[in-house]
Amino acid sequence: MKQVNRFSISDIAAITGIKSATLRIWEQRYNIIHAKRTVTNIRYYDDFDLRIFLNIACLIESGVKISEIAELTESEIAEKIQALKITNDQSAVIVQQLIAHTLNLNENQFKIIIQDCIQEFGAEETMLQFIYPFLNRIGVLWQTGLIGPAHEHFASSLIKQRLIVAIDELPIPENDEHNNFLLFLPEGEFHEIALLLSQFIVRSKGFPSLYLGQNLPIPYVQEVAQSYQPKYILTVFTADLGLEPLAEKMRQMLESFPDATVLIAGAAISAHKPLVQPRCIPLIEVNDLHHFLVNNISK
Repeated sequence: MKQVNRFSISDIAAITGIKSATLRIWEQRYNIIHAKRTVTNIRYYDDFDLRIFLNIACLIESGVKISEIAELTESEIAEKIQALKITNDQSAVIVQQLIAHTLNLNENQFKIIIQDCIQEFGAEETMLQFIYPFLNRIGVLWQTGLIGPAHEHFASSLIKQRLIVAIDELPIPENDEHNNFLLFLPEGEFHEIALLLSQFIVRSKGFPSLYLGQNLPIPYVQEVAQSYQPKYILTVFTADLGLEPLAEKMRQMLESFPDATVLIAGAAISAHKPLVQPRCIPLIEVNDLHHFLVNNISK
């Protein structure tokens, strides 16, 4: 028998982004959803309630008033959500939908949303405007225990699949030893989405690149660099061990690749915002790589 999850009103607020006080007002004023109670009289909501709240949040983000939503049946709400058009200023709507499909493990609908976004805006813009905000929300939900690792892996796997396809569809740039990139994740780093996106951006701008993947000890990368001779090394630091360990990692990267400019992205970089150093460029914002390629490298 499937276990039914129980959510407090603060859990619902964290997942949907709607304040707890607002949810209570809606419940009292519009009679939308009523909390259930345990045998000890503690209020809670279940999976069915959560899906309704996520649907309502999508419509709210798209501009529909709660008073209008309260008059709709569940099927009418679902129809309205299906009819929503993807626009660049409605990223919150897309994020809500992706969260809902992640919680439901709905692979087909998850893929449809990503594909529609890519067709409308392209792969790079889709990742920057929709997927990264979604991943940030999923990360918060995972850290607070509101979703399990399996849900996070489900979403990450589908996103990685789509990025790999997008990269494969790009033409392979001609070799240019003055502007070539080597991309890898150092030992202990496994979150590959940011690196895959970087590979896509580099290739889409016409720069040659060599992609080595995740969890690779520096000595192995040095062996490859001796023959490939990259002008730029790009890596990602996701694990945040603190500012001093981060500075030490950056120093090791510069010592390990003395002939290359090192670009470093990731959550640890965004958290601590280290300053630019000679031959070391921290990519703090998600679009910093795009700006670097456009403004600092001539082809």
